[in-house]
Amino acid sequence: MSAEWEEVTVKDLCSVKTGKKDVNQGNPLGKYPFYTCAKQHTYSDEWSFDGEALLIAGNGDVGNLSYCEGKFEAYQRTYVLMDFRRVLPHFLYYVFDAGLKPMLFSQKLGNTMPYIKKGMITDFPVPLPSLEEQQRIVAVLDEAFEGLARARTHAEANLQSARDLFLQELGQIFSSGKRGWKKSTIEELCTIRSGTTVPKSQENPSGEVPYVKVADMNLIENTEGIQTSSRFLKMADVSDRKIIPAGATIFPKRGGAIMTNKKRKVLKDICADLNIMSVIPEADIDEDFLHFFFLSLDMREIGSGSSIPQINNYDIYPLSLAYPPDLHEQAQVAETLQTLRDQTIHLTESYEIKLQDLDDLRQSLLQKAFAGELT
Repeated sequence: MSAEWEEVTVKDLCSVKTGKKDVNQGNPLGKYPFYTCAKQHTYSDEWSFDGEALLIAGNGDVGNLSYCEGKFEAYQRTYVLMDFRRVLPHFLYYVFDAGLKPMLFSQKLGNTMPYIKKGMITDFPVPLPSLEEQQRIVAVLDEAFEGLARARTHAEANLQSARDLFLQELGQIFSSGKRGWKKSTIEELCTIRSGTTVPKSQENPSGEVPYVKVADMNLIENTEGIQTSSRFLKMADVSDRKIIPAGATIFPKRGGAIMTNKKRKVLKDICADLNIMSVIPEADIDEDFLHFFFLSLDMREIGSGSSIPQINNYDIYPLSLAYPPDLHEQAQVAETLQTLRDQTIHLTESYEIKLQDLDDLRQSLLQKAFAGELT
């Protein structure tokens, strides 16, 4: 912090209040904005606040920041900062973005429903320059962040385009196939095998057969295919009917995990729990060709419509698959798709790195601004 700046606390610069209304009383046809923990808003027929304000989520997505102006109502667990003295609201917003927000997130209380206390906000230290210097800093950051926002929008668009290109190619190949290809159903070409439950006493931290649960699909070692797990079984405890062989494609079959739309090829024989379904290719279908077919599907559109999403055998069996009769040609198609997938992954990683660099640059600018180093 510059030697010419003061260090004060939030309570020296504004009032900190909370909303009063129950979230369930928000009327979507009302006249005034209604803020719920500074994250979402609908509309209310009443208002308790009028003027410039910063809002901070007091529970749930704690520390989430919003700026508003005018008449509004706020949820009772939203902190409302108003009546600003000696500080520009937008300057204070940037101070919070740089320091208060990450602090609240790291020091939040509670487990099932995170929350923060008022004192965590009111006692937060604020480096305070003159109003003229605040205006200059806000103007510099506004201009810089506007440029960063444009760069982020461009990078995000390129990232989505890279992903869409691969999915479009999959869709074109598997939607109707090519001349000379045959058509059949998964029921005629594959075997479906769901996972199984094993006694907890048989699970081990290491062993011969990976026992895969849905969470294990997220392991770094399993990104390109299932080859390990967080738990294992002894071969002697596993019957043949419980084995999902290498070459199968697996995916979640129950609950919210279906919404992740994850599929993985099995690279070594495994067992899986009941929340996983596997599709095992028979002799006429190349395992990689089958895997790319499932990558072309949106599993979120396949599950049975119920309060708990679920994919059953009868949802998968009728799926139509167009394929070359020759296994060698199937393998060539899969190889071409793998090359495109590798290129897509490379592009995706490049754009994700760029997005992280933009975030890092934004944070660096904020840190320099409130260290008095922004020129």
